[in-house]
Amino acid sequence: MDTPVEKRNPYLAEDTPELATFPYVNGGLFSDEDIEIPPFTDEIRELLLNKASTGFDWSEISPIIFGAVFESTLNPETRRSGGMHHTSMEDFIDYTALVVGTLGYKVFEPSDPKASPIDSSNPLLYMEYKGYKATGQRTAEGFVVFKGSMLNPETTKSCPRNVLRTREKYKDKISSTYELLVDVPMSSPSAAAGLVGGAALNGNALWHDADGVSLNQEEG
Repeated sequence: MDTPVEKRNPYLAEDTPELATFPYVNGGLFSDEDIEIPPFTDEIRELLLNKASTGFDWSEISPIIFGAVFESTLNPETRRSGGMHHTSMEDFIDYTALVVGTLGYKVFEPSDPKASPIDSSNPLLYMEYKGYKATGQRTAEGFVVFKGSMLNPETTKSCPRNVLRTREKYKDKISSTYELLVDVPMSSPSAAAGLVGGAALNGNALWHDADGVSLNQEEG
């Protein structure tokens, strides 16, 4: 992979077409001929993809985590030049709402939090993260976190930007003990979970009904 295509063995494509398809990587990563690259056999593939993760529910892992891992494997210059930035679903919805709103359409505009009574057609949902408990409910616009819910005062580096913006927007409606004093509309269960936990969280796994059934389990 450290050999330019024009300098490769002319018979490589005939002898090992799989290797010939690999592009040239300019960086010296594969220039050390003494590096022993272990064979990636079907047995290893089966072990990694199936046996090692048997019974593990990957839906419990927020996609934001995988996005952050992907970004961390790239150097900043490569990331910027290729536009390789992970955008969470919540941020994507926020950007879409901004563009659509600029065009005069208010389809993403959340309802007035003062006018968000409990909807009897949707069950109340509960979550707890690091001891902070919250109550919420799905709405036509996405989700609402009810007043009286307790927020984690700390936020992580992976906390979605839309959650940070919402916390800033409602900072006057959050008590000194981090209790919500009003209902707060959010775009999705994960955004609502992030508001409560101050981190990138999988809301479908954390929000559950009074019987302990999560949204994931309900939809599965």
